[in-house]
Amino acid sequence: FQLSTSIGIAFSQRSTCVDLIKLADEAVYEAKAAGRGNYKSKQSE
Repeated sequence: FQLSTSIGIAFSQRSTCVDLIKLADEAVYEAKAAGRGNYKSKQSE
């Protein structure tokens, strides 16, 4: 069998944990939409 991952990464200096989780969640959905074996990152403003 073949295994692949999609990863969402969040960067922030002033966000709460909840905000970081939301950013990472958005990023992982973007990575999944881009296809197998991708990662996406998001940075808070």
